[in-house]
Amino acid sequence: MDLREAFHEMKENYIGFYRELRQGVEFRDLLLMAVVPVVLTGVFLLPKSVQQGLILDFQNVSVFNLFSYGFVHRGPGHYAGNLVSYVTLALPAYLLCVLGQEKRFFRYTWLSFVLLFPPVIALIELASPVSPSTTAGFSGVASAFLGFLAISLVLFLCNRVSKEIQTAHAVVLYLVAAGIVSLTYSGVSGLTIGTFAATMLLVAFYVYRIGVEEVKRVFSDISVMQGHLELVLFAFLFFLASPTMIFPANISRAGGTVDIFAHYLGLTLGFFLPLIYLIYQNTDVERQLNLVKS
Repeated sequence: MDLREAFHEMKENYIGFYRELRQGVEFRDLLLMAVVPVVLTGVFLLPKSVQQGLILDFQNVSVFNLFSYGFVHRGPGHYAGNLVSYVTLALPAYLLCVLGQEKRFFRYTWLSFVLLFPPVIALIELASPVSPSTTAGFSGVASAFLGFLAISLVLFLCNRVSKEIQTAHAVVLYLVAAGIVSLTYSGVSGLTIGTFAATMLLVAFYVYRIGVEEVKRVFSDISVMQGHLELVLFAFLFFLASPTMIFPANISRAGGTVDIFAHYLGLTLGFFLPLIYLIYQNTDVERQLNLVKS
């Protein structure tokens, strides 16, 4: 095969990838995801006195503020950081769900994160002994999309590359994110070393369960999927880079202190709740298939 033929084949593969995206991406989904930037920007442009009334005060909790605090920010940097985090995490997660035939799952997840997570995270903080005096910002929900991006990556690999890959394998990615966060705040501590050691042991265990030959086949198959490969790599890079942005080393800000506990809650809930649902769904499907066979 000469260079011209190789280039033509590569071009055809990329055209197929873009065609698949064009057919799978729906305008209503883009509108749905655009709601967050529009609302965050609209609230940010409100008078400061109005914004102040949207912040959640844990000493004087109202039902309205349990939801509104998630969409108000303490300054331009806070607003821009959360907006960038949301876009760079939610968009690749959506594209992976499109290619993995999981659009409906994404929609329900998005609605749950945006509508339910602000009050859920606030109520958990309210019941904890480490709640701040006040809280504001979309960070908790943005952190949830970091957890969901890990689920989306593994779902794509499971649905498009190998059925030997299971959604539970995404725990490896969660541990990677937890290790990066631990490195940020604890340095090279026992917790950090233990987290990364557990990650490596879990990787070795999953490779053993899947089989080395199957793992090689997965890498071989994804390496020739032009467009899909780049999306997976970019999503993985966003996943690795996002913990340092969502969990900043310096938590002191001009408007107060970053509510890191809310970020932890968002990451954990955003990862484990979709994972538990998928495991339950897969178990239920297997149970129904066994009933049909019997």
